[in-house]
Amino acid sequence: MSPSTSESRTGPEMRLGDDPQARRVVWLINDFDRGGAQQGLLTLARNGAFEGVALTMVSFVRGSGAFIKDLEGLGVPVVAMHDAGRMKVGHLVSGAWRLWRLLGAVSPSAIVLALPQANIIGRIVGRLRGVPVIASFEHNTHLAKPVYELAYRLTSPVVDWTLADCDATAEEATRRLYSRRAARRTILPLASFSVQPVTSAPVATGAGPFRIVNAGRLTAVKNQAALLHAVRQLVDRGHDVSLRLYGEGRERSRYEALVQSLGLQDRVHLMGHVRDWWMQGADLFVLSSRHEGLCIALLEAMAAGIPAAAPLVGGVGDYGTDGAVDILEDLQPETIATAIEGLMAAPERRMEISRRGRAVVAERFGTDAVGRRYEAFAAELRALPCR
Repeated sequence: MSPSTSESRTGPEMRLGDDPQARRVVWLINDFDRGGAQQGLLTLARNGAFEGVALTMVSFVRGSGAFIKDLEGLGVPVVAMHDAGRMKVGHLVSGAWRLWRLLGAVSPSAIVLALPQANIIGRIVGRLRGVPVIASFEHNTHLAKPVYELAYRLTSPVVDWTLADCDATAEEATRRLYSRRAARRTILPLASFSVQPVTSAPVATGAGPFRIVNAGRLTAVKNQAALLHAVRQLVDRGHDVSLRLYGEGRERSRYEALVQSLGLQDRVHLMGHVRDWWMQGADLFVLSSRHEGLCIALLEAMAAGIPAAAPLVGGVGDYGTDGAVDILEDLQPETIATAIEGLMAAPERRMEISRRGRAVVAERFGTDAVGRRYEAFAAELRALPCR
């Protein structure tokens, strides 16, 4: 039975994989848009985190469909319970019923839940259906709505296994969103790089403006608005700078209007989603997020040798210290502008940040180090009770 992304594949006939001896695992997510959770899942699948496991990916809605073909190319069946571009309340309600039927039909050993709505509904349905292991993957430390955080805390006692992209995410999410600590915890970095530590790394140079970049979803949490205001201040101070924002999101139209109102049309470019954006070259990556877990875009910049500035939020405290990242004291536009101004005047400092950043990525997020974590995780999945 070939995998499908249509609604017809959510009935009792649905099964997870073809090996009856393999441990069956359902991974539930909100959608297949382009985001860190979805990209991270693809990284796990590509690098052996599900070796010997019959995994099926299930989403409430199809979304943009990003990464579906990539996952299916790796032999992972993908089921979108609704062929819709954006998730609505009705999709969650009917999706809960379809998930109930699917779990009853296939009897998985575990269900892994990623992103708020999937976590809340998956915890309830999974426990009522008697799934032996409920695992929640924590990607962030703060949720978008207070009601989500309340629902997280209320349903947290059913979580048997906490997965997280870094130690900081695991600790903060547990403190904020759990009424009790899960019995098991595993750290799974959702990024893997073929990077070798170097004594010096090239920093992009050349004629023209000082090139600043940011990559991520265009959302209020990612806070690119503060970066736009910082660029305006830098221009007012007489600096020749440009900013490229890579990514899509609900704030795009607002940011386009803000660029116009700030008079930055010739300075700021909203690039949309660009694969391998770091290959375009830059002088500085600036993270302006209010909250983060493991920031994949920041790690991509570090791996590429682009010096970075970031606030001390989420996983940045795990891998951005000791000079690997220039730490922003706060996210006020004036603070960001002053930090950028200082780095513009200090090419040696940027070179050192670049060197240290690459070394950190090579040591902690290189293919060998991450591969060992993935192998251990796959072994834990294979050791789950077989239903």
